[in-house]
Amino acid sequence: MDNDNRPNSTIQRYMDFFKLESLLRTKSLYVPKMSEFPDKLEGGLSAGDYLELTNDAALIDLALNGAWPSAAPNQGNPNDTSETLSAIRTREFKSIFGDVYNDEAVKFFKNAREWIYVNCWHASPHECVAMWQLFGGKNSVCVVSSISKLEAVGKFDSNEASHAIVSNVDYIDHFTTTTPGLELTPFISKARPYSFEREVRLIAWDRSSKPLLADHNPKKFIHTLPFELEELIEKIIISPTADDEFREKAIRICQEYKVGHLITPSALEDEPILDIYAAMARLYPER
Repeated sequence: MDNDNRPNSTIQRYMDFFKLESLLRTKSLYVPKMSEFPDKLEGGLSAGDYLELTNDAALIDLALNGAWPSAAPNQGNPNDTSETLSAIRTREFKSIFGDVYNDEAVKFFKNAREWIYVNCWHASPHECVAMWQLFGGKNSVCVVSSISKLEAVGKFDSNEASHAIVSNVDYIDHFTTTTPGLELTPFISKARPYSFEREVRLIAWDRSSKPLLADHNPKKFIHTLPFELEELIEKIIISPTADDEFREKAIRICQEYKVGHLITPSALEDEPILDIYAAMARLYPER
């Protein structure tokens, strides 16, 4: 991913009033499970991963070459074939939930989406019109933070999630790519059409979960443990398209939770430079 991922890098989350109110009231992050997301490829195997992690290729090779009758004497020993098959069936790979048999790879990655929780942010030092439109809407706000502050919030330990990390998302072609380091990378990889999102995510999971034993997780989301709001929030920007009623409501709730001073005008509300006074004010705002 080509965006800056230093700890002080700016990240943003665009949200409606309900999500803003929840953030301020609970002083915690809402972290939904990955299966709630619309991208069907997310958390799944690429073509290269499939060949590496499943036993299908090895079994086909064994069927065609290991078990095929040989015309030459003393070849095609059935004991050798049996030992090879046993070795294939006992292959395992490491996952964030522990070791998994390769025979169960497809089921594991399908079910794991139910047991992994993700909170998504947009990495950018400035506002994004597309993100306002897609994730904000007419009446919405943008909460601005940094990677280091999100990492601090992610250092929590509860019954719902014993592990959490913050990572950039890598945008890949699932048909041509093999993802390196397979324990976590399938869950921080998305299809290339989503690359405009420039996503940074907090991803959380409980290692004691058993995705292979349950196809469905009744819990749709978790919350991080409470934090002081200014430990996470650097700025709150009200949408430039917001109507007066929404704007007043957003200001009122921010003031109620003592973060009204963090409200910052949207850059999209800036006026054009039409005289020297406006130019000087932009160039030398402290004077």
